[in-house]
Amino acid sequence: MNKRKEGSWSYLIEKIDPDYALLQESSPILLDDLREKTTEVKVKQNLRNSVYAKNNLIGKVKLSTDGGLGLNVTSVNEPTLGKIFFLSVYGNLDFWETLDLHLLGALSIFIYDLRKRHDAEHIVIAGDFNMDRRMDDNPTGTKFSKKGERRQNIFFDCIIDLGFKDCIAETYKDYVQTHRHNLSKFPWQIDHFFVSEKLFKSLTNLEVIENEEILKLSDSFFSLEPKHFSQIQLSIYSPAHLFMLVVAASSYAFFI
Repeated sequence: MNKRKEGSWSYLIEKIDPDYALLQESSPILLDDLREKTTEVKVKQNLRNSVYAKNNLIGKVKLSTDGGLGLNVTSVNEPTLGKIFFLSVYGNLDFWETLDLHLLGALSIFIYDLRKRHDAEHIVIAGDFNMDRRMDDNPTGTKFSKKGERRQNIFFDCIIDLGFKDCIAETYKDYVQTHRHNLSKFPWQIDHFFVSEKLFKSLTNLEVIENEEILKLSDSFFSLEPKHFSQIQLSIYSPAHLFMLVVAASSYAFFI
């Protein structure tokens, strides 16, 4: 979601109308009723990481510190599935040189804590990670990894080994572009969507969507700033109904 575009929340609520949304770099919340449906974590000045729930009870989960990464851990009471725990991820580039180590450490501790103290079965980890497995191969002029290092791949493999499914990889076998920058034509996928294995069994559909309206709410295509241009829409079936989750980064949204 683009924090500079005033219409971002309106588009989210009125046009997409998700049951839940994970939003990175989210716009300021101006309406009180919307604020009651949203939890926020301040990543740094003017940079927020938000989770929105349309109807169900929502509450921020108090866990140990993440060391300033700005993770948002929120739980909702889904009528038929019970509690779902959302870990909204923003790959804080202040930690770039060791982002994989910091982020994996925090996620591992949080996941263990959620399962141990909160009996969590349904966990969603999604958002703007600012990481792509292909960075290990340095496909552009930028040197992301030292020769022989596979840190990006190890990071994502570790999340899977913690009992999660990579929903985008399961749907798009050869990557899908979720980020554009006018200084790079490489089709980066730096946004990711993982769900616990039990929740994955209820997955009915996942789609990365790009349209003109989303592009209008994105950073300028000709700007030097990075642009997330898509929505990732995930549908999950429960006995009562089908619900949708969206995650959004800078101008990008994921919804369940």
